[in-house]
Amino acid sequence: MTLQPELDEMSALLSSQGLTDSRSAADNRLPDLKNLEYSPLGDSEIRLLKILPSWPASNDIQLTLEHFQCDSSYRSTQTYRALSYCWGDASDTVAIIVNDCKLLITKSLEAAIRELKRREYDCIWIDAICINQDDEKERGHQILNMRDIFSNAYETIVWLGVENKHTEEALSVVECLATGKPTDLFQLRTTQLLAHKPEYVKHLSGWKSVAELFALPYWQRTWIIQEIAMSQHTILAWGSHTIAIQTIELVITTLQKYGPTFWFYFTGYENIRCLLKLTRLIKDGRIGQGKARLAPDLLEVLRRSCLSRSREPHDKVFGVLGLAVSCNLILKFSY
Repeated sequence: MTLQPELDEMSALLSSQGLTDSRSAADNRLPDLKNLEYSPLGDSEIRLLKILPSWPASNDIQLTLEHFQCDSSYRSTQTYRALSYCWGDASDTVAIIVNDCKLLITKSLEAAIRELKRREYDCIWIDAICINQDDEKERGHQILNMRDIFSNAYETIVWLGVENKHTEEALSVVECLATGKPTDLFQLRTTQLLAHKPEYVKHLSGWKSVAELFALPYWQRTWIIQEIAMSQHTILAWGSHTIAIQTIELVITTLQKYGPTFWFYFTGYENIRCLLKLTRLIKDGRIGQGKARLAPDLLEVLRRSCLSRSREPHDKVFGVLGLAVSCNLILKFSY
């Protein structure tokens, strides 16, 4: 037995009454909803989002925001995924419903949440919503916990943005460069790297799409360095397409071997290479605790993250503070 005919009939009735105009009936109600008011976080608490299902004819985003207790290592009683993304234009916003209240988020984040909803992901941590952005004291405190929030998430979803005409081709070429298969295509790609001047390679078929992938704004952000480096598992999502972060790491290795000056002509390439190198140092340092191998100090972290960008100058330091072995010397700061 299915309820779909009844739901379709109800959807048609709502539409005939003008209740599903534009985006959704919920959007029509938004002017009547009060703005979201945050309850203060208790000691060792974290907020997590749950994405609610919507009516078949609805296009709205409805979320619940709940508090969960964490232990001394900031591990929550609730398993969750963390979202790493580019905020986008802060002035280009859209309203969503959180706990039956209205909250403005950037359209970049809205697109990410819609994809998470399509994948039916349940419990998510997103900084722009799970941290009260109007409370400077809370923001400063939560920034110190970012390291633990991402390291304790069982998976980090990297939102590269909405897919475009380059997405499928770029990921196809990337997969080939990472795996060496199909062999004939891999040989073609590596021959192109060896035979052509680097400045011409990005104009060849396939390479233009790879250049678009590397040039995505996401790779420029300072905050993503800590978010990726501390994550247990990282999946890149470009629209509905996904790829493992390890695949990108293998691609960088291939490009360094066959096109050592490749980085100079591809925007974002060096950002990605430095990000992955720092991530490897962090993970190796964690594995090698008690042995000769140690995580990098703050000076090395800053050197390897110097190409990244942040909206606030001090975020160039705050955004990577949790990666350095010396970060425990800095007890607190005011955001």
